[in-house]
Amino acid sequence: MMRKPGQDLLHAWLKKLIKCGQAGCIVVQDMNLPESDYRVLKMLCLLYKVTVINLRHSGDANLVYGPW
Repeated sequence: MMRKPGQDLLHAWLKKLIKCGQAGCIVVQDMNLPESDYRVLKMLCLLYKVTVINLRHSGDANLVYGPW
């Protein structure tokens, strides 16, 4: 588990984690990026065979949403 950087550094941080080749799955809580950044991350995930899961927590329940 790593502390997530600020929103301004999140895209660059994820790109570095994906490109390092040491992760098969990266789980990020409340990731909110522009569509263009999502497209770049999707391409990198396919290239490096990495899965990125975006977890969103509902404020009033113990239910976690994600793109399963």
